[in-house]
Amino acid sequence: MVKSTPPPRMKETPSVHSHDTKRRWYDLSWYAPEDTKEERLFIRKLDLLIVPYAFISSWVKYIYQANLNNAYVAGMKEDLGFHGNELVQLQTLYIVGVVAAFFPVMHYFFGSWYRGDEIGRRGGIFYVGLSLGTLTAGLIQAGASARLNDVNGLAGWRWMYIICALITIPIGMLGYYVIPGTPDQPNSLVLTKEDVLIGEKRLKRTGHQFHGKLQVRSLRSKPGTPMLP
Repeated sequence: MVKSTPPPRMKETPSVHSHDTKRRWYDLSWYAPEDTKEERLFIRKLDLLIVPYAFISSWVKYIYQANLNNAYVAGMKEDLGFHGNELVQLQTLYIVGVVAAFFPVMHYFFGSWYRGDEIGRRGGIFYVGLSLGTLTAGLIQAGASARLNDVNGLAGWRWMYIICALITIPIGMLGYYVIPGTPDQPNSLVLTKEDVLIGEKRLKRTGHQFHGKLQVRSLRSKPGTPMLP
């Protein structure tokens, strides 16, 4: 009896369409497919202006915040005569005066130029600076206490704040030149009119609305807003 053999099975090839549309978890793209060449150059320019400065400024902010505790245990408590919960009060004043303003301002700049799907990637780099500030604050305090204590009659924790000021002041001055502002109030030192037009066009494509410069009288014209005297 002759045994019949089944016909060979054809090797299935994956659909090109399904391969292209299914993205893997590691398949990350810095730009959106619809971004033009001009828009990608503009995004790269924004990234070089906003992201590094946001990273550095968040690093410095957390150095100061972490150094409150470091200075307290390094002699500030005795030198300034802290009692009770005065350290907590000082930390609260710092948080209200600096932290509460810092995060909204930085995210305001992110939201002024980036689409919603772009902010997460830039914000991730921004928040790395927070952890780095916490790590390096202890190193600065340890170095100041070990090498600078009683130099010129100053305690180590005082030298720590002098070092932080020498770092912070140049970074604050640098922000005047590198922060691009907003599409309504751009920084002409770093952005051209063509840059602003490209930024506005790509945001309008996703439904972003512009309301012009924020002025007090503009609040009076919005429905539901209490009339200002």
